[in-house]
Amino acid sequence: MTAPTPSAGRLEVADVATAVIDTGTPEGAAATPALLLHGSGPGVTAIANWRAVIPALAADRRVVAPDQLGFGGTATGERRTYGRTAWTDHALALLDTLGIGTVDIVGNSMGGAIGLSIAAARPQAVRRLVLMGSVGVAMALPPGLDRVWGYTPGIEQMRQVIALFAHNRDLVTDELVELCYRRASARPCGTRGRRCSPSRGNAGWTTWRCPAPNWRRSRHRS
Repeated sequence: MTAPTPSAGRLEVADVATAVIDTGTPEGAAATPALLLHGSGPGVTAIANWRAVIPALAADRRVVAPDQLGFGGTATGERRTYGRTAWTDHALALLDTLGIGTVDIVGNSMGGAIGLSIAAARPQAVRRLVLMGSVGVAMALPPGLDRVWGYTPGIEQMRQVIALFAHNRDLVTDELVELCYRRASARPCGTRGRRCSPSRGNAGWTTWRCPAPNWRRSRHRS
């Protein structure tokens, strides 16, 4: 039997209308809640990034997966300053709003950088970190990520972008491509031409780094 696709609800987080998947706590569950943080890129949402794994994770714990500030359903149309600090503050405010004190974080790409930043800002809030293809440390801009940020609108262009992330190309389904394409076309990250992600070749992405002295002091399991 195929597990149902999770859906996002709406929640006010620090005066921001936030799209968030919250599975709730299964009866009798004792496992630490999981906070799933998606990456950047055209059409990205928590559903697109995490829909395949949320049912399994939610079997024994509460799973929370927001559309991060300026992305997906949390692209409110208001002028904002985006960056590591803003995304970190928004994620921490989400935990406070939900009354969650400690989480295990799974961060993909940009979400990994925000996971590191959360652990540095509020160490007691993070039990464990799982980082997937993470940025957030000193490194050269990966060619694949540069190609993602160079996306131009189109179904086939979206398919090529998604394929950059998938070892198993069978996962790049027409449904997923259409989902991401619709989201990118309906409400791109940022508003009035502003971007959440740097432009192609833009060195501004280095501002996503969590200062090394902060995360290197972390004693979290990763």
